[in-house]
Amino acid sequence: MGGRFDLVRRLATAPVALALVLMLLLASSGLVWWRGLPPDSSAPSAVAREEAENFFTLHHESVQDDVDKVLALAVGDFKSEYAARREEIVKHVRARKLEVAATIPENGVAVEYLSESEARILVAVDVSSRSEDGVEDQRFRCRLTLRKVDDSWLVAELEQV
Repeated sequence: MGGRFDLVRRLATAPVALALVLMLLLASSGLVWWRGLPPDSSAPSAVAREEAENFFTLHHESVQDDVDKVLALAVGDFKSEYAARREEIVKHVRARKLEVAATIPENGVAVEYLSESEARILVAVDVSSRSEDGVEDQRFRCRLTLRKVDDSWLVAELEQV
């Protein structure tokens, strides 16, 4: 009689043991899958969106602040080259009394490449310019290369594509 109960006990614990083994397998494969995921793309995408909008937005009354916004999210050669052109940009925008406003379409940002320390983000930018010469609407597409510096994503390059 004890043999039957042992068999029943084994049969009753077999599904529990099988379930535990399956859960361990799923958990370990889930951990491998999770580790294989690229880092969160929302941070570099948000910075790229903001910098593209900053880069293409200039107003003759606030041009110094507009340039500062671009520089705040820039790093490396992009930052030093843009800073070197600061006075030229300010002079041109003020002389023409430019008002340039950029908007990024809802689905206007795409991740081209993403790693732990570098990202390339494609951004579509709709730009409306107003000056003494009239109004002009244009569309630009650009690729921003970002680098992670001290836990912050900064723009190292901005090129029109």
